[in-house]
Amino acid sequence: MGAISEDEAVAGRPMLSAVAVNPQGYAGTGFFGLARELGRLHGTQGEDAFWEAERDAVYEVWAEAGD
Repeated sequence: MGAISEDEAVAGRPMLSAVAVNPQGYAGTGFFGLARELGRLHGTQGEDAFWEAERDAVYEVWAEAGD
């Protein structure tokens, strides 16, 4: 999942792994760690808000790709 998200980020798209959630319906710690490594999530930004925005962006980008 990490490699896919890295490729997506390099291509200027949101992290595809944002749609992969744990049994509680939430992104895992690996998602947030990678987002920090990629420079997409910053210390002052809340994880919940980042994840929700990234997840929504994934759906938006790939919905447009299907048009």
